Amino acid sequence: MVNRISGAGSSGLDIEAVVTKLMKAEQAPLDKLNKSKQLIEWTRDSYKEVSTKLVDFRNNKLFSYNTMSAMSAKKTTVTGDTNAFTATALSSDASGSFTVKVNQLATGGALVSGTGIGATTATTTLADIGITNASTIQINGQSISFNSTDTISSFVSKINKNSSANVVAVFDSTSGKLSLTSKTTGLASSVTVSNDLKTAFKLDTLKPGTNAKLTVNGLDIEQDSNSYTLNDVKLTFNAVSTSVDGSTVTVSSDTDAIVNTIKSFISDYNNVLSLVNNKLDEARYSSYGPLTSDEKSAMTDGQITAWEAKAKSGLIRRDSTLTSLVSNLRLSAISSVNVPSGSTTSSMNITEIGITTGTWSEGGKLYLDETKLRKAIEANPDQVVALFTGKDSSVTSTSNPITANNGVFNRMYSVLKTGLDGLAEKAGTSKYSVELDQTLDNNSTLGSQVRGIDDRIATMQDRLNRLETAYYAKFTAMESAISKLNSQASNFS
Repeated sequence: MVNRISGAGSSGLDIEAVVTKLMKAEQAPLDKLNKSKQLIEWTRDSYKEVSTKLVDFRNNKLFSYNTMSAMSAKKTTVTGDTNAFTATALSSDASGSFTVKVNQLATGGALVSGTGIGATTATTTLADIGITNASTIQINGQSISFNSTDTISSFVSKINKNSSANVVAVFDSTSGKLSLTSKTTGLASSVTVSNDLKTAFKLDTLKPGTNAKLTVNGLDIEQDSNSYTLNDVKLTFNAVSTSVDGSTVTVSSDTDAIVNTIKSFISDYNNVLSLVNNKLDEARYSSYGPLTSDEKSAMTDGQITAWEAKAKSGLIRRDSTLTSLVSNLRLSAISSVNVPSGSTTSSMNITEIGITTGTWSEGGKLYLDETKLRKAIEANPDQVVALFTGKDSSVTSTSNPITANNGVFNRMYSVLKTGLDGLAEKAGTSKYSVELDQTLDNNSTLGSQVRGIDDRIATMQDRLNRLETAYYAKFTAMESAISKLNSQASNFS
C-alpha cells in the first residue's frame, strides 16, 4: 500500500491537492450514477406517497362503506305508549311494522325480611344485631366475607359488589328490613342464603319471580326476561303499557346513516382523486437534479430545500398506471348500475340521486345535492343501496369490474387493486401498508434499476480507489527520485 504524501515534498508540489484535483475529474461519472440513483429513489417515494393513500381509501374506508351496517342501516320508530319499551334494529335484516303491548314485566325472585330487626343508624354494626364473629355467608352458593365490626351499610355494599352472587341487596334502616332480589328474572329465579344470614336479618319471606307477558300483533307471549327479539328488532321492556292498544313499532331505512356514509365516501374519494391528479399534473423542472455533497457545501440549508423541492417535483407526472387508475375510478362512479325494480331491474346513475361531477379542470371531483339524495333514499332506499353496494358475482380478478351489475363501491375496490398491483410491480410499494416508512420491494422495476446502479457504483468506486492508489504511487516514486537527486547534488557542492 502506498502512503499518501501531505503538504509539499521534495518537488515543492502539494501532492495531496494534486491527486484530489485529478480524482475530482475522474469522479464525475460516479456522481452521475449517484444522481441517477437518487432520482429513482425520489420517484419511488412519490409512488409510495400515493400508494399509502390508495391503500387507506381501499382497504379501510371503502371496505367500511361497503358493509351492510353502513349502507343498509335501519332505524325503529315507536308510536303510542313510548314509555313501555324501547326498540332497536339489530341489523340490516330488521323489518316490518307491528304492535306491542307489555302486560307484565319480568321480575327476579326475592327473599325479604318479614318483621325486620328494627330501626338502625348509619353506625349500627353486625355485632349490634348479634353477629359477633368474623365469618362468611353464602348467597346463591357464593361466599361473602365480613367482620362483626362492619356496619350494616358496608355489609350490604359487599353483597352488591359480589357480581357472582347475582343479587341486589337493599336495606331499609327505618324498618330494619333486608331485601335480596335475584338479577335473573322469570318464574324460575330464586335466592338462596345460609341460615345464619336468614336468622340475623329475619329473612323469612320468599317472593317468586315473574315472567314478562306481552301481546305482539294479537299473539300472547310469555318469557323470563324483559327483552324480546322479533324480525331482528330487539324490544327492551321498561314498564307495563298504559294504553289498551299498546304501541306500534315501525322499521325503516336510516336515511341519516346512509346519507352520512355517502357524504364521507364522496369526501374521501375527492381527496384521493385530488392527490393523484396533482401528482399527474405536477410541474417537472428538468434543470434541477440531485445535488452532490460538494454542491450542497456551497449552498445554505434553505437553498438546498428549495432546490430539492423542484428536483422532486413532477417525477411521476403523467404516469400511465395512475392515469389509468384515475380514468377507471371516474368511470366506476359515473357508469350506470342495474338496481332492483319490483320483480326486475332498472338502470340507475349517481346523477339521479344528486351526485354530479365538476368541470373538466376539476378532474372528476364529485358534488352532492343532499336534498335530492335524501328524497331518493326515502323514495326507494334499496335502489340507492344497490347503486353503491351491488355485487356482480361474474367479475373475476382479471376481468373488467365496471359492469352494469357491479355497484360503485365494488367497482372501485377492484379498480384500486389493479392500480396498487401496478404500483407494486413498478415501484415496489406495499399493497397493504399505509405507512410511509414501509420497506420497498427491490424486485420491482425501479428496485431492479437501483440494484443495477448500485453494482455499477461499486465497480466504479473500486476503479477509482485503484486509480487513486496508482496516482499516489507515481508521485511517491517521483518524490523519492527527486530527493535522491537532491542528495547527490549536495554531495558535489
